Amino acid sequence: MDTGMETRVGPLGAIKGIFKGIINPVEYVDSTVRSGWGTTLLIMFIVSLLVPFLTFFLPADTLFGGDRLGTELEQILPEFELSEKGLKSGLKFEKAYDKNFYINIDTETGVLDEKELATELKGTVFPTAIYVSSKNIYVYYDGQGTMLDCGALYRGLSVFMGGDVITREDVVSYINKTDMPVIITVYVVMVVLAFAGFYGSSLIWAGLGTAFSNTFEANLSYGELMRAAIHVRVVWYILKKLLKAYMLPSFGALLWIGALVAIFVYYFKGIKAFGENNKNNLLTGGCR
Repeated sequence: MDTGMETRVGPLGAIKGIFKGIINPVEYVDSTVRSGWGTTLLIMFIVSLLVPFLTFFLPADTLFGGDRLGTELEQILPEFELSEKGLKSGLKFEKAYDKNFYINIDTETGVLDEKELATELKGTVFPTAIYVSSKNIYVYYDGQGTMLDCGALYRGLSVFMGGDVITREDVVSYINKTDMPVIITVYVVMVVLAFAGFYGSSLIWAGLGTAFSNTFEANLSYGELMRAAIHVRVVWYILKKLLKAYMLPSFGALLWIGALVAIFVYYFKGIKAFGENNKNNLLTGGCR
């Protein structure tokens, strides 16, 4: 009987098996066994490029690339001067955005009192708040506050931007020069992390798959179980990331659990069906 083992498949055949596996889970394992590590690594690389591109690079480029971030900041930021002495600006601004965010800017005020602000904010409904004075910037988020020194902020920024004084024009000009390199750098880091995450998690799944393989007499090697885990995860990984990025951003944990359950079920069923096929092949004179 033809077990499907006689014919090797390349990347296109393996990708076809991944999508056929949604209907018939044994296809995940069968296409894995009939391909090799080169095919699996290529699929991992394509997915690792594609998902960050769709979920990060495109949205970031649309929002911030092509000088868009600099232009937006130029319209929002007031004129200011940041130096070793602190922050100077004629702006006085205070606004509450519903119950989500509060901002207070007054550069005529000197040093902010961190304890006083923390106590004051804990008695409000605002989860996020920012206070700006001539000497400090206080950032409050989810019950925790951080005080930034304006002089220290200047010293940090001047390493990249230079000058005795940093102005709004300096910030806008610097952002316009670096927006795309920063986006590309972050994208490359995300690609590397996605690839490493795919490979690393497959080690764990292969450990679980070993128990399944032994139970159902699938006779799969550890490497085959690793690659099968990667193939099973492809569709659910892409779907989870796209749904979180574009449709259900507040349901990250639920999507993660849903994808985990789907991967477990398909992985389990694929190995079980492959083991049953092996038994049938032995009965009819075939072999794995």
